[in-house]
Amino acid sequence: ARLGLAGRVRVAEDGVNGTLGGAPNALEAYVETTTRQAAAQGVDLTSVDWKYGAADPARPLAAQRLRGLSIKLAREVVSLSDCGGVDDAAKRCEPARHVDAEAFHELLARKRDVVLLDVRNVYERRVGRFEAPGVADASPALRQFSDLSRTVDVPSLKGATVLMYCTGGVRCERASAYLRS
Repeated sequence: ARLGLAGRVRVAEDGVNGTLGGAPNALEAYVETTTRQAAAQGVDLTSVDWKYGAADPARPLAAQRLRGLSIKLAREVVSLSDCGGVDDAAKRCEPARHVDAEAFHELLARKRDVVLLDVRNVYERRVGRFEAPGVADASPALRQFSDLSRTVDVPSLKGATVLMYCTGGVRCERASAYLRS
């Protein structure tokens, strides 16, 4: 509260996920404090990919501000179950290898045995998505992430190189662990 941040944060045994807005110096202070407090608890956050975005100069700043601050304890940082149940098999499984944009596009250009899988919800997909002629797209129409386990045809992905994408990476990590489990 003293930093003047707004947004939503979920804290769970398997991690922390959230979106915060505020002055750049306040966001930096949050990252520094969180990293320092985690280190005091024996948790190393040096490999965390903190993502920053800028306000859109074409839109009024007031219309882009997050309102209020919500920090909640959750069973999972990103839930695969709409009933609140934890998918223990997916939690024990390591997520798939992360690739950078260049490697993603190289794999996409291969086309052979490559499948695209967008694990964002339908609202985020409206903003844009990858399209690659000759590459299968197995992306389900997700209203929420917990729909994934009911909508992805896992057997159809066997033997394929699955190129998965989402907004920040957390859902890709959880979805790839689920597919590997």
